Amino acid sequence: MITLKILIEYDEGYYKTTPEFPEHFKKQGHEVVVFPSSSQTIDGVDPALIREMVSHCDVISRQNIRITDEILDLAPNLRLITTFGAGFGGVDVEAFGKRGIPVINGRGGGAAAVAELSVAMMMSLSRRLPQYDCEMRDDIWDSQMGCELTGKTVGIIGVGAIGGYLAKILRLGFDADILAYDVVKNPELTEKYGVEFVDLETLCKKSDYISLHTPLLPSTEGMIDKRLFKMMKPTAFFINVSRGPVIVEEDLYEALESGMIAGAGLDVFDPEPPVNNRFAAMRNVVMTPHTGANTPETAKRIAAMHIQSIEDAIAGREIKGNIVNKEFLK
Repeated sequence: MITLKILIEYDEGYYKTTPEFPEHFKKQGHEVVVFPSSSQTIDGVDPALIREMVSHCDVISRQNIRITDEILDLAPNLRLITTFGAGFGGVDVEAFGKRGIPVINGRGGGAAAVAELSVAMMMSLSRRLPQYDCEMRDDIWDSQMGCELTGKTVGIIGVGAIGGYLAKILRLGFDADILAYDVVKNPELTEKYGVEFVDLETLCKKSDYISLHTPLLPSTEGMIDKRLFKMMKPTAFFINVSRGPVIVEEDLYEALESGMIAGAGLDVFDPEPPVNNRFAAMRNVVMTPHTGANTPETAKRIAAMHIQSIEDAIAGREIKGNIVNKEFLK
């Protein structure tokens, strides 16, 4: 049996939740380097340490470290990169594809967790939970009218694994009418959950809630801006659980401050963590620290997916995981 070097770099919480991931390959006799990290600490890591860890790796499973051409030169036998998130920032997928190295993401592994967070934010905003929680702590008793999520129109921007799962929850659990915008239309969602695919402007004008689930790409950066916020209902709630730079934060702030929209739920920011966070003073904003997929269930699903992908790569089989750079592979 050939012994491989496998680097596993991921958040400490994921590491504690999924010890079976590195242990699976250690038991097979492979050299496994485990490096718990976080998006906040990774920039402070000595580059020499990262180079040492990456050197002569056959497989890299990463979450936070940036894999560059320079680093790849240290691992000439690299045959696979897996990344724990649905996104793949920090990895030049085109460059690796041209080297014949597939990049696998965790697509679908966190769909339930992120979709549930979106629903939690909708309900929290509908019933004024952030406002009431703050007021009750200050001994203020002021019950006001909220609104129900049931039966409302929800617009979902980006209906991949997460957006599709959200459509299922909202349709079956809340009898919501679902409008969707995506570059790829999924007829199965229409058949199962009555999802109506519309243009982005129609979605913004008609939706009571708007939940954003697009990846961060050159084509999506800054796509939600003042023009679209102006189209939304003054009673609309806007949720971003995708990536911070997909929206123009200044435009969102102005929309909230002016009453252009009723409130927002934000799990992601630009930058992260936010600097001088002006949303913190707003009672109609719910904020979480990019925690959408941060559940043990998600960690275990993605670990199982990556174990299978790495096993496929080792055995020379067709990789069953979601290859994000297929079009660039030699």
